[in-house]
Amino acid sequence: MSFNRIKTSMEVRRTKRMGGHLPSAAKSNTMPVLFRHYLSGDPVITSWAEEVLGEALAGAEQAALLAHERAVRTAGGGPRVLTGPADAAALTKAGLAPSAARQVADGALDTGWSACADHDCHPLTQQPCQVSFLDCFHCGNCLVTRDHLPRLLALLDALAQRRRELSEEQWWQRYGPAWVAIRQDILTRFTPAELEQAQTRKPHDALLDLAENPWEAP
Repeated sequence: MSFNRIKTSMEVRRTKRMGGHLPSAAKSNTMPVLFRHYLSGDPVITSWAEEVLGEALAGAEQAALLAHERAVRTAGGGPRVLTGPADAAALTKAGLAPSAARQVADGALDTGWSACADHDCHPLTQQPCQVSFLDCFHCGNCLVTRDHLPRLLALLDALAQRRRELSEEQWWQRYGPAWVAIRQDILTRFTPAELEQAQTRKPHDALLDLAENPWEAP
């Protein structure tokens, strides 16, 4: 037992009691001295910080999942995923009206990364749609076919890049619900072979910047 170890233990205990807030914990030292000489590398603080960070990330992910589920309930039940061939005949057989099937197959109803069955009547407002393309993934008007997979995979790449530019909390709040919808409600409906083939046809630009309001982009 040494004085330094006792001092470190006291600083660690005080920092944990303050929730990791260094300005409040720095009583006998400046914040840089407290962090550099007492907290940095201490196994107790490292383990505690990892636990706190893990809980925060799990909480952010759960909040994004709940936000997606709430949006789906209020906006018509989420995307309609049409697996199999994306030609008009196959889409008609899958349940689309012949005219809608032709438009979807021709790309006439495409939005950012999917298609929209009725842009003039949002399921929640019954008015022309005014939500962002990222909100399409919670909407009952959203239609997704095999032909949309390359763009969706490119969007996931763009979201991964955004994750390196934002804090985890900001990323989950802004993009988490859309990410959950794509990963959970859409990609799981296609086979690994279809996803692998779509990977080879991904566009280089997912157009995420154009889909966001200018003040939202990081």
